[in-house]
Amino acid sequence: MLAGLLTGLIISLYLQEISLLYLVIFAVATVVVAVFVESRGLFLTVVSIPLLFTVMTVITAWAVTQSLAAEGSDPFSTTSIITAVYPLTQYFPWLLAVTGICVVIAVLRLWLLRRAARKRREQENRRRRRARARDRRGRAAAADARGHSSQITVEELLARRPTRPHPEE
Repeated sequence: MLAGLLTGLIISLYLQEISLLYLVIFAVATVVVAVFVESRGLFLTVVSIPLLFTVMTVITAWAVTQSLAAEGSDPFSTTSIITAVYPLTQYFPWLLAVTGICVVIAVLRLWLLRRAARKRREQENRRRRRARARDRRGRAAAADARGHSSQITVEELLARRPTRPHPEE
């Protein structure tokens, strides 16, 4: 956003007016930043839009006014300050529209991110439930196999052994 506003400042100084190009660059840069900023930085990005626009528009208007002023005039006269602040009221609808668009973009992005996270959690829960059910079935099958085994235990073999007298007897 700041890069877009600085570009607008340079173009405005070249054209010696705050033109529509300044506003278009501001709008495009702000919307692009709102679309591509990391989700955890969305709030600060959207909240900083009016502040950055205000500061940079006043600086741009002051710089343009100073470039058009007669040599030797006071750079901080009441007239130059009012002339520097006036574009804020003139371009307030642009600021409001761009900020509103960015708020909508931020809300949509957060809603889509939460929906995707919820979907991932649900898929992970389903996968875990299937794995638990598979494990239960495997344990049940193993327990069933151990319980109904055709193998004979050592105790059973000893019990079946015919009793023979020992040769020492």
